[in-house]
Amino acid sequence: MSSPRLANLDLHVLDRWGEERQAGVGRRYRDADALVVVGRTPQQAVAAQPILGRLLEWWKLTRHPDKTRVVGMADEGVDCLGVHVPKQPSKRPRRLVPYAWPSGTAMRGGRAKIRPQTERCRLRVDLAALVAGLNRGIRGWRHYVRVGHSTQKRAALDRYVRRRLWICLRTRQGPRGHVRPEG
Repeated sequence: MSSPRLANLDLHVLDRWGEERQAGVGRRYRDADALVVVGRTPQQAVAAQPILGRLLEWWKLTRHPDKTRVVGMADEGVDCLGVHVPKQPSKRPRRLVPYAWPSGTAMRGGRAKIRPQTERCRLRVDLAALVAGLNRGIRGWRHYVRVGHSTQKRAALDRYVRRRLWICLRTRQGPRGHVRPEG
């Protein structure tokens, strides 16, 4: 596939075909070029692999060997499209329910957007311009990860931003607390 959009067009036909012929494979969730099959038992998930393999071969597509695996939702959960989805006990009835929050990869991506804007080489940048640039990146990242139960992860990123800004301002002031002249 040359792009996720083209993958989405091709795999839409695969979805329709699979719904008609492979109802017992499990529930399929797909977005662009990612596919997750959820089964009730590990046996159902293992049985779905060869069926999906034949379907993908027919479309001349391949599965990524590192990303194709059977996982238990209660044990480790699933990472897909920047979201981590495990099953955990709920508060009231105490049964296992799926939760969702930003994955570790998405968190690293958010921090990677902040780090270059608060490095030592940008100490001379006006503080208002620095904060405006940070706000654009943070707003986009928060919009991307607003799904599910992401409040704690968003708060962790807010703490990271405050710490980076504090370090930046402290370095700008110098060792004795004097503000260094701009320019």
